[in-house]
Amino acid sequence: MRCRNEAKAENSSGAPIVLKTRLAVTLRWLAGASYLDLCFAWGVATSTFYHADGVLWPTIAAIDAAFELGFPVGDAQKLEELADGFDNRSKTLVTT
Repeated sequence: MRCRNEAKAENSSGAPIVLKTRLAVTLRWLAGASYLDLCFAWGVATSTFYHADGVLWPTIAAIDAAFELGFPVGDAQKLEELADGFDNRSKTLVTT
């Protein structure tokens, strides 16, 4: 059985959005690209980009499921130590 969004994609453009495209677009967006530029460059409908069944959110969910975050989210004290370390380290990089 086909996904609902694949059927919509085929109806509008003739092909579903392949996984490599979804990943490339999502990673580039996370790096700071404009969704409008990405949609234009990769041929993705702007209405599809942020849609719950579209490109961005399902791809982010898949990335989240595949990799551990690496931060002690449940340990406020450890997070505070990490934040203090980052703050102390970043202060030394500022030149006046």
